[in-house]
Amino acid sequence: MEVTGVKRSASTKEVDEYGTRLVHGDAERERVLRESDFVVNILPGTEETKRFFNKELFAMMKPSAVYISIGRGITQNEDDLACALRNGVIRGASVDVFEKEPLPTESPLWDISDDKLLLTVAFYFFFGQFLQYFVLNFFFFGFAGISMNCRLRSFCCRCFFLHIAFLCDQWELVLFIITFFLPIVIEKLPLCWLVCG
Repeated sequence: MEVTGVKRSASTKEVDEYGTRLVHGDAERERVLRESDFVVNILPGTEETKRFFNKELFAMMKPSAVYISIGRGITQNEDDLACALRNGVIRGASVDVFEKEPLPTESPLWDISDDKLLLTVAFYFFFGQFLQYFVLNFFFFGFAGISMNCRLRSFCCRCFFLHIAFLCDQWELVLFIITFFLPIVIEKLPLCWLVCG
């Protein structure tokens, strides 16, 4: 596979240490867009890059091209991307970030079929609803004296603490606890201790 990186300014090297061919300028950018099977957007979010990937750039791509966005959400025009996917201008897309997070329910990207678009939706998008179910289930099962399946209890706790890790940005420590220690302890404890203690 040949990988080409498009830069804003000229590089001192034609190929970097990873074997990526480096090019610059509008003409080279257009050539790369027209020839590439996969176009990966890793742009930073600045005024210059705001909605940089738009209908004009999508139209330059091959109809068989796949657009992958792992840069900042403001660097793509989401309406133009949805239109390009809907009309077959490009084959597909994978989008990790959006201009507004979480992706609004009225976004046209939600209407694109799963075979054309892969959306990475952050866990916090569903956290409010998840937390309601989590608390209600624990209190209902605990106070009603109904035993909860240990695997379900373990799963709920893993999800809850995973979200806490996300909020605290302490991934390594909390994920270690969740993955190795917490499920073992939870499955051994009586449910009433988890609810009341």
